[in-house]
Amino acid sequence: MSETGADYTQDLKYGYDDANDDKNHNRMADPITNLAAPRPGMLASDSVDEKLHHRLAASWDEVLQQLSSYDITPSFAGLNILSDYIRRATIYWMDCFDHGPTIDKYQKSWDITTLNIQGNGTNTVDTNPSHITLTTDNNAIGDNEGTKSEYKIILRSRKNRSEIMLQLGQTANTQFFWGWNDSATNAMVANADKYVIVFFDKSDDDHWQIKVGDGTDEEVFTSAITADTDEIIHEIWVELDGTVHWAVNGTELDITGSISTNKMAADAHYLIVGQAQSVTGASAIVADIDYIENEKMKEH
Repeated sequence: MSETGADYTQDLKYGYDDANDDKNHNRMADPITNLAAPRPGMLASDSVDEKLHHRLAASWDEVLQQLSSYDITPSFAGLNILSDYIRRATIYWMDCFDHGPTIDKYQKSWDITTLNIQGNGTNTVDTNPSHITLTTDNNAIGDNEGTKSEYKIILRSRKNRSEIMLQLGQTANTQFFWGWNDSATNAMVANADKYVIVFFDKSDDDHWQIKVGDGTDEEVFTSAITADTDEIIHEIWVELDGTVHWAVNGTELDITGSISTNKMAADAHYLIVGQAQSVTGASAIVADIDYIENEKMKEH
C-alpha cells in the first residue's frame, strides 16, 4: 500500500520493501503527483530535485532545506533565520513611483511617461500616495497606454521574480497586461515573440490569465480569479529551466494544462510594468499601479 501512500490494512504482510518505503519517505520521482492516495502526516522525498514534502489535509507543503529549497527562494511569513553575518542571495529593487515623471530620477530604468511607443493616453504620477495611473484615449478600439523598462533587464539565467500591485478602474471594455516580453513593441506574436504575460481581456474571458510564448507557439492558462476593481497583487517567477510560476495575493496558482509544457525562453526580456488597453473604444480605460518589484539571483 505504501507505493500509493494509502494506509496499511489489517492482516497486510509487511515486508522489507514496505519498510524501506517508509524509512526512505516514499522516495521516487515526483511523489506528490505519483502517490495516488497520500495520507496527512506523510513525508515524501523527490529523487529528481531532492525536495522534501509534508502532506497536509488536502495538499502538499515543501519542507525548507538549506540547499534544495534554494531554487525557488521560499518565503515564510514572520520567520527570521539569523546568523552571524546575513547576506541576501538576490539583487532586489522596487519602485513605487514617488519620483515624478522625470526619467533621470529613475536612473533611466524606464521613461515613466513615454516608453511605450504605442501609448496615446497619459501616465500620471501621483506622489502622495505614490502610484502611477495609466489612462487611455477614448477614440478607438486598441487605444492603450503603458510603461515598460527601457532595457531588457529580465534574465532567465538569474531566475527572475517580479511583483506588481494594481487596481483596475473598471472591467468593462478593458484589457490589462504586465510581465516579461522580448518584443520592443510589446508584440505577442505566438510563433515569433517570447514572453510571460499575466493579462485580463474582457472580450476574451472574465478571469485573470497567464500566457507563455517561447518563440514557437503560445500556451494560455485561465485562473479561477475573476477580474474586478479591487487591489490585486500579481507575482511571477521562473526556474533556471524556464518553468514559470504565478501567484495572486500571495498564493501560488497551480498552472495546469498544456501551458505547463511551455518554458520561458532564455532570451533577455523587457519588464512590462503595465499596459491598459481598450477593447471597444467606448470610453477611456484606467489602471492604477502602486509599485513594481523585481528580484534576481546573484551569480555565485
